[in-house]
Amino acid sequence: LFFKHPNLRAAFTFQNSYLSLNPFTSQAIYSLFTYSETVEGNFLPAGGMYQVILALENIAKKSGVRIMYNSPTQRIVTKNNMARGIVLMDGKFVKADCVVSNADLTYTYSKLLSDTENAYKMAKKKYSNSALVFHWGVKNRFDQLKTHNLFFSESYKAGFDKVLNTSVPPNNPHFYLQAPSRTDRKRAPIG
Repeated sequence: LFFKHPNLRAAFTFQNSYLSLNPFTSQAIYSLFTYSETVEGNFLPAGGMYQVILALENIAKKSGVRIMYNSPTQRIVTKNNMARGIVLMDGKFVKADCVVSNADLTYTYSKLLSDTENAYKMAKKKYSNSALVFHWGVKNRFDQLKTHNLFFSESYKAGFDKVLNTSVPPNNPHFYLQAPSRTDRKRAPIG
């Protein structure tokens, strides 16, 4: 199936930008995002994305995992290419069977695993742009908005070329706007 109209092409390729990929140069495998959204739809956990974290925390605790809060990590201790534990900022060593870092990948390798060969390899890589995210609560209703909304500038291709090739934001960028209260009424007060 091939789309000829530029608006349809934009709507069915924008998903690549979720990974900071240019839809005009990314590999075809990433069209699976479009397929899954079109066929399966988008899902939003009731109560918002944080509910996923709370559910995972609950499963971990029931499985005997001890979670330490407000405990900044200085580094991950490894031996023979295996994580053995962590050293906290206060110098305390915490032995662990498994270490999971939810920090940015480059931070994990450069700051927490800085003594590894992979940290050196990661430092040489070129990284893509991240997303600029705003969480706004507004007093007005915008009935024309759906749960998921895409807004494209006049030049779809130029918008991606500029931000992804020069790291300079375009004057009129493409953007995605989510209005979660359209699907989950508890996400905002009535009105």
